[in-house]
Amino acid sequence: MADYKELLRKAVEALPENNGGARRAVYEKARAALVGQLRAISPPLPARDITTHRLQLEDCIRQVEQEASEANIAGMGADSNRAVTSIVIKQKPAVIWPWLYKADKVKQWVSWLVEVRVPDPTVHGVGATSVWVMKDENNGGALMEIVAKNREYAPPSHLVLQISVQGEFTGENVYELVDLGNGRTRLEMDSRYRISNWFANLLEPVVTPAARKKMVADEARLKSIVESKAEVR
Repeated sequence: MADYKELLRKAVEALPENNGGARRAVYEKARAALVGQLRAISPPLPARDITTHRLQLEDCIRQVEQEASEANIAGMGADSNRAVTSIVIKQKPAVIWPWLYKADKVKQWVSWLVEVRVPDPTVHGVGATSVWVMKDENNGGALMEIVAKNREYAPPSHLVLQISVQGEFTGENVYELVDLGNGRTRLEMDSRYRISNWFANLLEPVVTPAARKKMVADEARLKSIVESKAEVR
């Protein structure tokens, strides 16, 4: 039997761009090649033998993808696992600032967010931690708990949240509020993450654009809320 794992590993290592999409193409070619080779054997192999070979290949694909994912996610700043957005809001930075971290306000503009828990309300600034309970619409509405901890806290312009979901991903959300004058502020959001789950990392070409699309929609919602409240006053 061919050494599927070694052949897959060499094919992945030879990729000009080693990302989830490119690796997925390698795996599909390997599957097609294996089926073609097995069906060309004469006399024909029993169906159970063909199934055994295909299962062995799938197991090797899983192992190689695990190795590739662990190697690729070592670089935190890689653009493949990064989403950057910005929007101009007609309001001063000091007014927008509380909407970036206060539980009652965050829930109003971050989609999928159903609950925000604060384990220790006495801790403020750097080190303050909250738990975001998200309804993951990309996963059948399953609830997901994200731990968010303030790593950098410089009101009213700079906030960095360390985020993590056990067994899934770790990363950080960077918020910058740039005062443009005349009561206008540019909100810049930069999300970077490391995917721990090998299968999710394989789907990264789909996940990252979807995450950015969600960020853009959330920013627009925040802009609408903050600006409408300013008009009421």
